Amino acid sequence: MTDVFPLGSHAWTLPAPGPTSTLCFGEYEVIAEIGEGGMGRVYKAIDRSLGRHVAVKVLRSTDEFEASRFRGEAEMIALLDHPNIVKIFSIDTTPDCRPYIALEFAEGGSLDKELGGKPMEPRRAAEMAEIMARAIHYAHEKGVIHRDLKPANVLRGKDGVLKITDFGLAKQLEVSSGMTPTGAVMGTPSYMAPEQAEGKVKTLGPPTDVYGLGAILYEMLTGRPPFRGANLVETLEQVRWMEPAAPSQFVPRLHRDLSTICLKCLRKTPGQRYATAGEFADDLRHWLNGETIVARSAASWEKVWRQVKRRPWQAATILVSAVVAGLLVFGAIYVETQHRKEVFQAELDKQNALAQEEKERNLKTIADNQLKSAQKLRKRSNETLVALDSIREMMLRGELRNVSSLGPLRNNLFVYYKRLNDELLQEGDYDKNTLAKSWLEVGRLIQETGRKDYAWEAFKKARDLFRTVTPETPESRFNLAEAEGKCGRLALELNLIKEAKDSCDAVEALLTGTEENRRCAGELAEMWHLRAEVLDSEREADLEAIPFTLA
Repeated sequence: MTDVFPLGSHAWTLPAPGPTSTLCFGEYEVIAEIGEGGMGRVYKAIDRSLGRHVAVKVLRSTDEFEASRFRGEAEMIALLDHPNIVKIFSIDTTPDCRPYIALEFAEGGSLDKELGGKPMEPRRAAEMAEIMARAIHYAHEKGVIHRDLKPANVLRGKDGVLKITDFGLAKQLEVSSGMTPTGAVMGTPSYMAPEQAEGKVKTLGPPTDVYGLGAILYEMLTGRPPFRGANLVETLEQVRWMEPAAPSQFVPRLHRDLSTICLKCLRKTPGQRYATAGEFADDLRHWLNGETIVARSAASWEKVWRQVKRRPWQAATILVSAVVAGLLVFGAIYVETQHRKEVFQAELDKQNALAQEEKERNLKTIADNQLKSAQKLRKRSNETLVALDSIREMMLRGELRNVSSLGPLRNNLFVYYKRLNDELLQEGDYDKNTLAKSWLEVGRLIQETGRKDYAWEAFKKARDLFRTVTPETPESRFNLAEAEGKCGRLALELNLIKEAKDSCDAVEALLTGTEENRRCAGELAEMWHLRAEVLDSEREADLEAIPFTLA
């Protein structure tokens, strides 16, 4: 029977049949009283015209408003024709103007008595919930919502077929009669949706019945409803604010997916439930077939967020307390961390200072060793240059002209001078101008031995060193011009025409227009003589390239 909590309800007493009299409602003769609810009484009766048992529900009130509402809802439910919904056979009125309806009689009793506070085998519970969900989905498609789904309103008909009954609180989805008072809490507390518990009548829809179906499945799985307080007010508060415990807490081996499906129906926000009872039935079928379900379990952060939205002040208090505690802990950790950081930094600075001192000592030692090596090299180089100059002077004076080993000596002189040159060039402050002049003299000596390749390399060494000296003074320009001239002359002898021409161009550019024309005249004349020889060589090369034929 439906438990109803209307605003401003009045109670009337419907007399029970006496021991000798027979209570009749039209063609229906009462056999026994089945039960009594907030709106009226239900009798078991026999249809005298058809010889079948029926259930007769009579409205207790004689109020015209209540009677009109009862008749309107009964006419609406009479349109439903589904094997799992109790049928309405007729709607009529007693002589004292109380409406009654004749219903299909379910002889198997109700689901709440069948459960008896004990859980059901999960697969059987899922199968029964699917049957109920498809029946409710049919009612929704016809524009009717039940609004009071609970185990007591699920009956067993002939051959154990499930029958959903008591649409006494049913409502049309598309047409509102305006007969339900705004803010009225209508339904059974342990099974009603949160929007019902808050009296939001205008927001009720298919998700409301989905919640009721989920509550029935919850009790079939666990043996208890989702919420059950010590009294009506406590139960309503639990429905509005508390999250239901997972069914697996009461049935540890319950399959996780079935628990997820059940909890999705019991979400506080209608939009987070299954949109229709048909979707709920389909997901149950997925689970029964071993397929992937559509529902997902809410993440931890989502559960917390829902609690925050429902109890913002409590959440704010907890948050502030957590923040203060966190700040205190963070402060203590920060102070300790800073202290350790300072101690570590001091030790690190000390180690860095010691390492820096050691590094400086090592660098000083290396610098001292390099300085000593450079000094030794310079001393040896200077001594060598003096010795070489003496040999060179002796050669120029002809004192060594008749010595048979003079040629190899000159060759050895070139090799040694080259090695010495490479060592001296590594010293940035060495006199490159002096070294270049020495290379020029060595080139002349080597050229006399006939080793033009060695002489060519010596003259180039001299030229390259002179080029590194700033050519702004007449002396430096003349020195470079002389080296260029030596390179040009030897290039011509080696048949390097292009190098010879380049040397002539370089000498002309260096000496033409200088103030030391007298000093440079000889070098310029030598350059022009060399250029003439270069031109002759080029002409002869061109003539040789012309093919000669006899007429």
